[in-house]
Amino acid sequence: MLSKRRFMLSLGMLLTPLAASAEEVLLSDFNNSGFSYTYGGFQAAPGASSTRLYDPLDGWGAGVRSASLDLSTIDDGRLVIDFTPNTGHETDSFLIHLNDADGLSGRWAFNTSELPIGQTAQLTSLNTIANPNSVYDGSGFVDTPPDLSRITSWAIEGQWGSSSPFDLSLDNLLISNTVDAPPPYVGYELDAPWRAEAATRIDQLRKADLAVEVRTASGLALPGAGVSIGMVRHEFEFGSAMSGNRLVSNSPADIAYRDKAAELFTGGTFYNDLKWPPWEGNWGSNFSQAISLGALDWAEANDLAMRGHVMVWPARSHLPNSMKAKLDEYNNPSTSSSRKTQLEDEMRQAVLNHIADIGSATEGKLADWDVINEIRDNHDLMDLFGDEVMVDWFNAARAANPSASLYLNEFNILAASGSTDSDAHQSHYDSVAYLLDNDAAIDGLGLQSHFSDARLTGPEKVWQILDRFAEFDLEAKVTEYTYSTDDEELQERFTRDFATAVFAHESIDAFITWGSSVLEAAADPSQEISPVDVALMDLFFNEWWTDESTTTDAIGLAAERVFRGLHDITVELRGQAWTTQQMVSAEGLDWAFVLPDAAAGDFNGDGAVDAADYTVWRDTLSEVVTPWSGADADGDGVIGPNDLAVWRANYGATAPANTSARVPEPSGLALVTAFALLTRRPRRTSWRDHAYSARLLSTPTQHAGSARRHGRLASAPSPQTAQLAAFTPPDLLGRTGSGMPLRPPLACEPH
Repeated sequence: MLSKRRFMLSLGMLLTPLAASAEEVLLSDFNNSGFSYTYGGFQAAPGASSTRLYDPLDGWGAGVRSASLDLSTIDDGRLVIDFTPNTGHETDSFLIHLNDADGLSGRWAFNTSELPIGQTAQLTSLNTIANPNSVYDGSGFVDTPPDLSRITSWAIEGQWGSSSPFDLSLDNLLISNTVDAPPPYVGYELDAPWRAEAATRIDQLRKADLAVEVRTASGLALPGAGVSIGMVRHEFEFGSAMSGNRLVSNSPADIAYRDKAAELFTGGTFYNDLKWPPWEGNWGSNFSQAISLGALDWAEANDLAMRGHVMVWPARSHLPNSMKAKLDEYNNPSTSSSRKTQLEDEMRQAVLNHIADIGSATEGKLADWDVINEIRDNHDLMDLFGDEVMVDWFNAARAANPSASLYLNEFNILAASGSTDSDAHQSHYDSVAYLLDNDAAIDGLGLQSHFSDARLTGPEKVWQILDRFAEFDLEAKVTEYTYSTDDEELQERFTRDFATAVFAHESIDAFITWGSSVLEAAADPSQEISPVDVALMDLFFNEWWTDESTTTDAIGLAAERVFRGLHDITVELRGQAWTTQQMVSAEGLDWAFVLPDAAAGDFNGDGAVDAADYTVWRDTLSEVVTPWSGADADGDGVIGPNDLAVWRANYGATAPANTSARVPEPSGLALVTAFALLTRRPRRTSWRDHAYSARLLSTPTQHAGSARRHGRLASAPSPQTAQLAAFTPPDLLGRTGSGMPLRPPLACEPH
């Protein structure tokens, strides 16, 4: 523990700057000294060696000590507090304030959620006193820090909004510039054990086996064929909040914005376009139903699984003008009881009408709908109608939009300051249980995940929280990720770790950010890519991206473990290439490229490379033929010495007896058609091809993706398959089973 005496300060007497050599400033040892005053129901009980600060009713309030301090010469110091949580203490955090003469209050957060009752703890602020976690000016939060040379008081404040009791015995509070910053979250270390576990989980949850077989129609293996596997898009939803107006605008900047979104993302949401006030026309010409629906049409055409946000945000401040007017009249003391009854009925019906209106207008266009948002802090309508109205809203949403998954969206569930059982967690848990117990049509939980330095939660704690809510067996998505901080290195590091943690958890189906600097920089190249997006783009398009090259083995097989999603699979043999695009889902995929018999030197197609094939080659030497037919082993359309070399290299090879059971046999007609049309097709540029620079903002390559509806990649033919369909009898194209892709006609078949 830090010494109390290396630098002692008598509060209320310091009127000159501290010496430059100061290492510690003792604000209080709490020996028979409490606070100048308390508020919010807090009480202080000074003792001989500590002061008890408590409130048995709720967690918010404060003790304030008046002092005239000049802390400017120790602005690199950190706050250090020694205290003991007493029996009955249940809040998760507290703040320490430094308040200046102009009314600016710098605030530093401390988490108590995991501390044992009755044991003395010492906590150190993550930030120095020159860099508060937040600053409040009396009316709102601002960016300007307090003037440390003119501090007039300091305070210890409980947890805002907490209904749990607060009870701490305070032993010591000082500022020190000799202490190290604590780890910003549990699991921060590069060798933290959770990292290996996350890698194992990701391999199990997000990857699958892909096996590629290359053989001839008669079953001869083709060893040494080149196989490349290039990812096109993730099965997992990744995206950002976007502006609907920019998705339909034809300005060059907005075209660049939406092109980049189509290139990078598989999902997304709107900042504001589907909120009730703009839907009703309250927010001006940049918002309209036509713009919102047009933006959804664009998203659908570009295979983005979009989230609707939000049908009901049940606080007065988030309601349209028509509802605010009714609510204000209802709350007016002069309004008669009969009029109140009428207004209550009108407002109840207005909410249901809105759900029916916006739900039916967006049916089939959205993967999910946030039916209700932030009910813990926004409950004016529930206060009026009762909690049971939430059940009515979910069921009305199901009736209006049966195809979308219906979500309850909430904040500070994962952004929990390291807590795994906070008031916010319990409140949210109780709300979800209430909805399910009352048969509400709820499908999923939206976890907003707005982080600050004071709200960081380590990966293993994130898993514990997700495990708790996974008990409900509902879908879950990260819906609004942000991390606000001045520490760019920590911002990138935490983003990488948090995204890895949720990607490694089986309950999470999507990661959506509340805005993307990549999109903004595409529209305006002078904008910089944020550390958040540097981390996410490297994860999703490099570390979690498949880009593999290999060759077939002695029996014509190549196998890779790949990330689940859509892939281009290309086989190259003797300068020729064949490509198919296929979805690799949880069950994995076995895919066969069936090449003509000539590719193995089996010129007569009897499944054996022998003297009879030499006769075919000799009798047709120098003839011009259809590529890969007859004795054309290299596909150049001319029978020559290279074809004989292939025959010699494979002489004696025979096809296995069970070939026909392993892979369906192609017909000659399909082979001729397929090999005339299957060619290499360019793949979308991988993130690894971009530096985090202007190259990131280059014109996107052609976005290739299969039809995607409601968060799932649907079965759909690739462009090549669609082209082949024009030349192939319809009965040669068909599904191989539920959820499997349409197969290219016989040239490359699943098995």
